[in-house]
Amino acid sequence: MYQDSSSDNGEQGPFRVLLCKAIEDVNNGREPNEFFENDLYVRKGKKICRVHRLEYEDPGDVWAEIQIKVLKGLPKFKLNDELPFDGFFIWVRRMARNRRIDILRASRAKTESVDDHVDDLKDDSINPNKRIDQTDLLKEFNRCVELMSTKERLAFMCIKVLELPSRVAAVILTSAGFPCTHTTAIDWASDALRRYFQETAIERKESARAGTRAKKTSRKEQAAS
Repeated sequence: MYQDSSSDNGEQGPFRVLLCKAIEDVNNGREPNEFFENDLYVRKGKKICRVHRLEYEDPGDVWAEIQIKVLKGLPKFKLNDELPFDGFFIWVRRMARNRRIDILRASRAKTESVDDHVDDLKDDSINPNKRIDQTDLLKEFNRCVELMSTKERLAFMCIKVLELPSRVAAVILTSAGFPCTHTTAIDWASDALRRYFQETAIERKESARAGTRAKKTSRKEQAAS
């Protein structure tokens, strides 16, 4: 299991200065670019993500998720000078571990048998067609996201799903190995939306039209006979 080293090789002092500045930047609406690009933060953060990821997960995707959590959590983070690096990497490790646990719990929930939901199925107030439609939409959404490259998926999730500021998204993308400006991050997210979602919608419309044409043709043939 990954542990913070008690020997900081003289890095703890400079890191604390950067950490305090990052917290101040976030609290004042500025992006903590210098902190996210810090070698110690990147090195230790990526190591934590490699240890606490699931076997099938891409370490880069996990690292990007954790950076979003760090960015959102920085304003509430409390420094503890009794811990290595003021407890920052212990906090990040706890964050990564909890994320992994949440995914495992969600996976177990998906394997519940239909018998566990018999009462729900009998409930007349629940529209089964609506439930099926929502499930199908979620499956289609997940399928489209899985088709994206890591760069596209990260840009799409940051800007279109989490609605983060484009400059923050650019920092996260750059830290994940995809250097870009905030306008480029917007372009990547928009391109992913058009490429993977609108094309799917077009295909669905064409399929529906083909089905309608087939029905009309069948009716004409029946009438002619």
